[in-house]
Formats: sequence, C-alpha cells, structure tokens
Amino acid sequence: MHIFEVIGAGTSAITIFATSYDEAVRLYMVYWLARENRDLPNLEVKQRNSAWPGLNLEALDHALSSGVSGIGKFDPNKGWTIVSPTDGAEEA
Repeated sequence: MHIFEVIGAGTSAITIFATSYDEAVRLYMVYWLARENRDLPNLEVKQRNSAWPGLNLEALDHALSSGVSGIGKFDPNKGWTIVSPTDGAEEA
C-alpha cells in the first residue's frame, strides 16, 4: 500500500491510499465523477514518501498496514480514515 497526493487543476489536494499509481488515478476519477458534473481536470499525481516531514508516522504506518484503498482523511485526534471515493458525494 502507498500514499498518493492527487491535485486537479484548480482543486485542493486529495490524499489517496492505493496499491499502485494506476489505482490512485482510478480512485481519483471515481471521486471526481461522484462529485462534479464537468470534465476531469488535468491531474498531478505524486507518490508521497511515508517518511515525508510533517506526517504523523505512527498513524500513517497504521493506515498503510490496513491494506485498505481509498480516499484518506486525517484527523489529528483519530489518525487516518480511509473511505470509498463515493462516500459523502452527496454532501459535496
């Protein structure tokens, strides 16, 4: 499992947990299409180093070891929650 950061033109960065670059792109596409009624923007997909400064390494190790793919949301009190790319789409 790896951690990726995906940025679409003019959008905020989304953290994705995925087994590969291709899966991260696919998850972002599902995430985007569940929320937007317009073409997918140009994307920048970066695999983040799990030792990247500023990350809570203990919480990240726990999330990565879970083996769950999806959209990552970090709460400093709870750690990482990984959800389906379609979760919460009706709220967006």
